[in-house]
Amino acid sequence: MNRPVALCLAAIALVGASSASGYAENLGDSGKGQIYAERNCSVCHALDPAVRLVPEGRPASFRMIANVPGMTAIALEVWFRTPHPTMPNIVIPGDERNNLIAYILTFKDR
Repeated sequence: MNRPVALCLAAIALVGASSASGYAENLGDSGKGQIYAERNCSVCHALDPAVRLVPEGRPASFRMIANVPGMTAIALEVWFRTPHPTMPNIVIPGDERNNLIAYILTFKDR
């Protein structure tokens, strides 16, 4: 993951962590999120839970995203609602976004 993207993810995670008290992490159906991710995200992002590192210049794996310090459902929600030059401007409908967030958080190391 390139440095600006990593820093942006970390900043969003920290903001989300500080304002997320009481916000439910489990807000969607991770199984449906997996189906959505396989259809729409896997072209760029590694979905294999075993992938810990990706080659320079490639988008972060879902495991890397989920394990950014302080990453929460709220931080991911903010991320999906913010345009990014390194990611296509995809509008993910609410239920599908919630399912995708739930799926991404399944990659979080416990």
